[in-house]
Amino acid sequence: MHPLPQIVRRLFENLPRTRGGDFLCRPVAQRLHDRLSVIELSVDSLIDVGCGRGCDLEALRQRFIGAFVVGMDCAYAPLVAAQFSGVGHSAVLCGNAEAMPFSPESFNLVWSNMMLHWAGDIGTVLANWHQMLRRDGLLLFSCLGYGSLHNLYQAFTGIDGYDHLISFPDFQQLGDALVQVGFPAPVLEREWLEFTYQDVRVLLRDLQSLGGNPLETRRLGLMGKGTFARLLDKLEALRNGDGLIPLRFEVIVAHAFKEKLQDKVGDIGHERTVTFYR
Repeated sequence: MHPLPQIVRRLFENLPRTRGGDFLCRPVAQRLHDRLSVIELSVDSLIDVGCGRGCDLEALRQRFIGAFVVGMDCAYAPLVAAQFSGVGHSAVLCGNAEAMPFSPESFNLVWSNMMLHWAGDIGTVLANWHQMLRRDGLLLFSCLGYGSLHNLYQAFTGIDGYDHLISFPDFQQLGDALVQVGFPAPVLEREWLEFTYQDVRVLLRDLQSLGGNPLETRRLGLMGKGTFARLLDKLEALRNGDGLIPLRFEVIVAHAFKEKLQDKVGDIGHERTVTFYR
């Protein structure tokens, strides 16, 4: 169940809806900033792949004064929002991460927050990132992992004949894929972020705000009343002992130098679980 790029682009053109995805994307972005703060790196050119509204472009520009900063996204609407939000000193580009329009060794840093799991071909994206990096360059990214939303897979199973959720990349397989495309010593960590909900409709709103359903096998119209009622019943059955419905995400944060470098990284955290109440 892999996303179709043209559908992903159409989903993220709906800026009012996807803006709500900040409840997850911004805390994850902070983890990338924290990781970057303990890595020694000289940067004169960088790209944020899947930059959305440009929320990280200014922070990156301030961290690497004088660097050429590029923001790239598959959807046009968030890039327009980025230009109006004060990132005018950064270049923005609408494009597909599976067909990057850059020469080899164009950047010292490739940054990507919560984009990779939307790719139809993750291996191609990783290979493009490797090619774009200079010899001393760093890849730093986050994405959702295979363990995300397992209880929702159960809730959606059997309510109709359609697929509702994408398959997220496996932690181990993602590490292997990084090595396969040429990164000699990738470092991956995962963290479990759990959001709990009193109101099932708020849960569904948050889920939609993360993007939506980009699968070719998705339902093209709205659910019927009966189908939606069955879904609500199955979601209600997920309540825990506190009467709350959990929404659990496996968040993968990874970095990899194009060439193996020593003494470039400080202390890095370990796997943990964090709970938020929505």
